[in-house]
Amino acid sequence: MVDGECLVPVDGRVPSTRNGTELSRFCDRLMARFVELGASQAKVAVEMTGFGADALYKGLWNASNKREFMGRVTVRKSDGQIVLMRGKRK
Repeated sequence: MVDGECLVPVDGRVPSTRNGTELSRFCDRLMARFVELGASQAKVAVEMTGFGADALYKGLWNASNKREFMGRVTVRKSDGQIVLMRGKRK
């Protein structure tokens, strides 16, 4: 295989950072809404998101480690469900 054979030209937009993916943007919005609502806990209705449970959990976990959400939201996976919990930081 020649090196150039594994390249595929793309005309559309290609995300260059983790914040550029649809999943990442969705998780950021979901986290922001959870913080805004001020709930102590919330279950994520995975089937309504259009993402798989594992991918969504990883995306939410990544979002929870961003500066604006760190310490404010904890993400847990329990019995096949994803749960967001309010952290101690306001």
